[in-house]
Amino acid sequence: MTARALVGLLLWACAAAPPPVVSPGESPAQGPERPTASDPRVAPVPPAQGAKPLAPEQEPEFEELTVPGHRPAIVSAPPGSDRRPLLVAAHGAGDRAEELCAFWQAHIGRHAFVLCPRGVPMNRSPDTGWFYRHHYALGAELVAALDALGGAHPRVDPEGLVYMGYSQGATMGLLFTQEHPSRFPRLLLVEGGFDDWNARAARRYAAQSGAGVVLLCGIAHCADRAARARGMLERAGVAVRFEHVRGGGHTYVGAMGERAAAHLRWLVRDDPRWGGQPGEGLRSSQRLMN
Repeated sequence: MTARALVGLLLWACAAAPPPVVSPGESPAQGPERPTASDPRVAPVPPAQGAKPLAPEQEPEFEELTVPGHRPAIVSAPPGSDRRPLLVAAHGAGDRAEELCAFWQAHIGRHAFVLCPRGVPMNRSPDTGWFYRHHYALGAELVAALDALGGAHPRVDPEGLVYMGYSQGATMGLLFTQEHPSRFPRLLLVEGGFDDWNARAARRYAAQSGAGVVLLCGIAHCADRAARARGMLERAGVAVRFEHVRGGGHTYVGAMGERAAAHLRWLVRDDPRWGGQPGEGLRSSQRLMN
């Protein structure tokens, strides 16, 4: 191979493999691991706007839900005609709602609705990832998306919903949801949401029907702070679980995803709507419970 051919090959390889998007404040080594377009967890979103009901014989699928004043949210609707519970999942900075919804659809898609607020593009190209401008923006989008979901799918039951946030979705989501514990009583916070608990917030959460909090960490920075937050929550009387998945990394898939699914089962343990069997993925994770 000539030198000119070798240089051409190197230039082609660099162009074919763009660098990963890294969330603000994260080093490239700790950037979120995101499924690729070829990953079976990622499914295309239909181009049609607005949610549409599913026939009982259909498998769960993704829908774009029109949310007034915001970008369309992503919804996974379970088949059937009976009322079903709800999991709301907010992604990290630089991620996409489709990918996080795909992960949870794989675990609970036949047993509950999954609603994923989209946020806004990080720059002019949506392909570079999405984020939430601040917790007020995320809160407003959550409320609007919940209202839109109830209108499009009257059989969704938002009472006692589970809020799952990853990274920025956990940090900013906590700042909003802890102010409304009766509406967001179950929190599953992955790699975020550990620095904004204090004694007053924990007592308010316990007093206003806060049913349970999970703090799940894959890196030491998160684990050190989440352990302190657990202490405050326990002293306030909140049911809380904390776990450091050593070597899990700053992500919500892999070992972290398995543990998140297992802890979700604990969060809904006293909710008969889940029937004790919230999806094949959660059943397979039952053996991982502490």
